[in-house]
Amino acid sequence: MGQLEGQVAIVTGGGTGIGRETARLLAAEGARVVVAGRRQPPLDLVVGEIEAAGGQAVARQADVSSLDEAAALGAWACQTYGRVDVLVNNAGGGTVVTVTSLAALRPGLISGAAYGAAKAAATLRDRGIRATTIVPAEVDTPILDARPHPPDAKARATMMQSDDVARAILFCVTLPPRTVVEEIVMSPTMARDHSAEIATARRLGEPARR
Repeated sequence: MGQLEGQVAIVTGGGTGIGRETARLLAAEGARVVVAGRRQPPLDLVVGEIEAAGGQAVARQADVSSLDEAAALGAWACQTYGRVDVLVNNAGGGTVVTVTSLAALRPGLISGAAYGAAKAAATLRDRGIRATTIVPAEVDTPILDARPHPPDAKARATMMQSDDVARAILFCVTLPPRTVVEEIVMSPTMARDHSAEIATARRLGEPARR
């Protein structure tokens, strides 16, 4: 029997990267997982992976930046599984884990100030509900491909992986209810050279040279 047997978890941003690995890991520990995100096809793939491994999961397309859609997601999860014990914000009682970014604490040119500000919001504890904020530095996820200067394979080799963050989430949600980890700051063991990416970021928005 897994550590989360009988519990229900909602994982937002669950179609790729950290959310995908978290959904798979929680399901492997026995949780029934509601995998949520803005695009249905990746969610369906994750549910298929979980079910193929013997776990239970359902997919729900939702944009949690919309209050109405976020509320509808929670209501649907309760209707589907009868309860919600764990909420993982990667975008009734239990544990709320918010996955933010080290950019929220150390803004810089690479990830952008707007991204850092948007990810700085954290869920607060209230009425005994555990609230954890996990603050990872760079993680090798598909979002890196959208950077003006995407890191190469050598750079990605030293980065944290989605599974590393997922394991931190699992640690937090499987502690006894009497204990809460309020914050985890995660960094790669080996620092890498960001100079080329910073130089590219600095050039963005400059007037074209004649």
